[in-house]
Amino acid sequence: MLEFIDITYIKDILFFGFNKILSYSFIILTFMSLILIILANFKKKKKRIVPNTRRKKNYKISENKVLNIAVGKISDSLSFTNSFSKETNDILGLFILILYLVVVIFIYKYLGIFAFLWYAKVINLLVALFLPYALLHTYIGIQINTITKQVPNAFSEILSAYRSDKRIKVAIETSTQYMDKHIKREFKRMNLYLGSENTFEYGLDYFAKRLNNSYITLFANLIKESRYKSADITDALEKLVIKTRTKNYMKEKAKRQLVWYRVFLIIWLFAIPAVMKFVASASLEAYRFYNTVDGAKLLSITMLSIVIGYLLIILMERS
Repeated sequence: MLEFIDITYIKDILFFGFNKILSYSFIILTFMSLILIILANFKKKKKRIVPNTRRKKNYKISENKVLNIAVGKISDSLSFTNSFSKETNDILGLFILILYLVVVIFIYKYLGIFAFLWYAKVINLLVALFLPYALLHTYIGIQINTITKQVPNAFSEILSAYRSDKRIKVAIETSTQYMDKHIKREFKRMNLYLGSENTFEYGLDYFAKRLNNSYITLFANLIKESRYKSADITDALEKLVIKTRTKNYMKEKAKRQLVWYRVFLIIWLFAIPAVMKFVASASLEAYRFYNTVDGAKLLSITMLSIVIGYLLIILMERS
């Protein structure tokens, strides 16, 4: 009976099935992530999580150190986009890490249209590994850019509230209801730590390090001065508000604007293979050229130059 079975036919069926699983896995993982976000948000409303630095330090999503570091990095980035707990963002980070591997396969297949040389395949793999990271990094950069724009107005609201009530924690709690939602999340998250002597210093230092803004660091130092020296910081807050509305602040904010150049480079990186495929389908001569060594070199060098350009923009933002 086996002699009537076509082995090639069986291989085609298995290959077709594997491709179908890959195509639907992206949708399935995305759907599961959305369900998890909804459930996590529902749970958050039922129970308020009290900040505890010792609990956060000991909490691990896995015993694997490498996995913990990767998930932790993603979790910290995700916290700029929501107000979930650290544990919830760790779970979301794990799902995104799984989703990352699936996306890498799709990108490698998409970009590998004309990558038939060994070094072209290597560059194609590097680009496939790099692109999902660049997408997440750019999205987080946009979120941080939005938060940075909202800092001057947030300081003004805190100053107004502090004038009527000289308690800085109460002033922050009162003023957050008038802030934009992005910066509001950050100040609410920080304010949770200010009520306890054990978490006060940690909360301010984490807040300043997290946003990586010289004016935020100055604001955190003013809060410490108000707490430890019982000083009236009204004048200092007024000067801080003025500083954030000057050209110096605009220059610092301009560094964040480079994120839109990153968006352009990512779109261009996706567009190049699509344009080449379109041209190749319209012209037989172009199709033959793209399937030559020179054509493969052209595609590889172009994609690699875009990746290098992206990395240079990141270095410019950090300088």
